[in-house]
Amino acid sequence: MGKGTWRFDGSAWYRREMDRRTRAVLKREDELAEAACAGEDACALLDRVRVRAEALGHAPQMNEVPGARAIAERFGGWQRVLHRLGCKYPAGSARMDRTHRYREEYDRQQELYRAERSEKKQRRMERVSGRHSQTAEQSQNGVTTSLPDGSETE
Repeated sequence: MGKGTWRFDGSAWYRREMDRRTRAVLKREDELAEAACAGEDACALLDRVRVRAEALGHAPQMNEVPGARAIAERFGGWQRVLHRLGCKYPAGSARMDRTHRYREEYDRQQELYRAERSEKKQRRMERVSGRHSQTAEQSQNGVTTSLPDGSETE
C-alpha cells in the first residue's frame, strides 16, 4: 500500500461496534441497578450479590454484579461485602471484557445486530423489487419517461 492509503478493516469495526454496544447496555444496567439499590435494605443487597455468586460459581468481582458500586459504598468497600457473605476476595481484578456478564451481553448484542441487518436487507430488497415492478408496469402500459438528455423512452 502506498503513502496515505488506508484499508478498512471490517472485522475490527464489527468488534469495536459490538464492544461499544455491550458496554453501553451494561452501563445503563448498572445505573438502573444502582438506583434500585438505593431503596433496599442491607440484607436485600447482600442477597443480590449472593445470588450472582451462586450463578457464577465463584466470588464475583465488582464488574460482575449490576449495581456493585452502590452496594460497595453501602458496606464500605467490595471486600467487606464479600467478607459479610463469607466469600474469599478474588485475587486480581477481571477485565470487563473477560467477565461472564460481558460475554453474555456481547453475544446478545451480536444476535440483535444480525437481526437488524437482516431486517434492513429485507426492507431494501422490498424497495428494489417495488421499483422493478413499477418500471415493468409502466413499460407494459406504454408510459414514456423523459431521460436527462431530453430523449424519451417507452
